Amino acid sequence: MIPLRDEHRLPRVPWATLLIIAACAFFFFLDLGADPVERARHIHRFGLVPRLQARLFQETWSALPAFSLDACAALAGPFFTSIFLHGGIEHLVGNVWFLLVFGHNVEYRFGHAGFLAFFLACGAASGVIHAVLSLDDPVLRQIGFRLVEIEGGSMPCIGASGAIAGVLGAYFVLFPRGRVLTWFPPFFVFLLPAVAFLAIWFVLQYVGLAGEAEMFTGVAYGAHVGGFLAGMTLAVTAMAVSPRRFAARGVAAV
Repeated sequence: MIPLRDEHRLPRVPWATLLIIAACAFFFFLDLGADPVERARHIHRFGLVPRLQARLFQETWSALPAFSLDACAALAGPFFTSIFLHGGIEHLVGNVWFLLVFGHNVEYRFGHAGFLAFFLACGAASGVIHAVLSLDDPVLRQIGFRLVEIEGGSMPCIGASGAIAGVLGAYFVLFPRGRVLTWFPPFFVFLLPAVAFLAIWFVLQYVGLAGEAEMFTGVAYGAHVGGFLAGMTLAVTAMAVSPRRFAARGVAAV
């Protein structure tokens, strides 16, 4: 199930969306020139490592009220830097495509700067949820999630898919009447209601999370679920705070 385009034609260029795509592409191709060992170190340093972040959180918490800026940067930084790293060209292209299809609409509602802040917030939120679900917590296990622990929770998580899941969640809230031209490989193309497409996508992510697929596929389904819910929450909050700004504003259907 691959989205080809949505039905909205917007009156301005989505500069923030294009900037995010350019940043992801830049860091991906920058890493291509590195040898495998150096690239692995780079991913481990700037990717999100749940067990490491949990240890840093414990150290920072135990040091309060004293704290250092370096410790705070080490704790928070990977939740943002990991967004712009990708493991392969398929990973990058898949994320970029979903962002191109859905990002410009959400950016139109939030504005350029607001969309950048929204995107980073969703990426950080999805990273936090992924990190929590990657740690062996019996309390979380009781609420229906099968927690995944890969190599002691030390496998780095990279990619923009959690943040893009937030964009999908916001689209679900802000464009409930939108439609998405969808390709079902190899032959079928349908114009689906956006809420149906995104609901199916979300259910597949939850099934992947609950079914332990993360251990076998390497896909961070928890980040996808968390990012989608974060995007929905931020979009609903934005509509409540500024209903005029987030009402439909002259978007014409093709």
